[in-house]
Amino acid sequence: MNYLKIGLIVLFLSTLSHGYTQKEQWLIDYTNQYRSQWINKELSDVTLWNVDGEKITKDQLKKGVTVFNFWFTTCKPCIVELPALNSIASNPEFKEVSFIGSTFDTEEQILKFVKKRPFKYKLVSSEEFTKRTMSVKVFPTHLVIKDGVIMDLIIGYEEDIEKTLSEMIKSAIAK
Repeated sequence: MNYLKIGLIVLFLSTLSHGYTQKEQWLIDYTNQYRSQWINKELSDVTLWNVDGEKITKDQLKKGVTVFNFWFTTCKPCIVELPALNSIASNPEFKEVSFIGSTFDTEEQILKFVKKRPFKYKLVSSEEFTKRTMSVKVFPTHLVIKDGVIMDLIIGYEEDIEKTLSEMIKSAIAK
């Protein structure tokens, strides 16, 4: 009986491990596809309104570096990376960079969320932009944009998001 339990546990763990391997490969494939679709492409014509009522236009996004974070309020990896994202947005080295968080959540959901978990990005509620225009399917997703052109991206949870995203921003600023 113990051998049966051990055998089932080994089978379960190997299946679980295989599932993660497939997921990682799927994420790699998706990232490569998204990268080929978007890198060095101009951001589509867009007008967004952040939850504070500020208008964000494509013309504004054509000036300097902008970082988009696509997230949602119940996304665990999105929540885990918030302190790192806030640290990046507060970095004096990036004072000229615009940070925008776009989600399909409602403004009400966003405002309720940020009362408990402050987020230093300009926050936009737009299912149209997040899911349709930008075709984001994996959260979190980050885009680094310079002068309206998508320079780099991160899809999915990144263990060392602060270092990785900071390096991408510095690279975009230098170009």
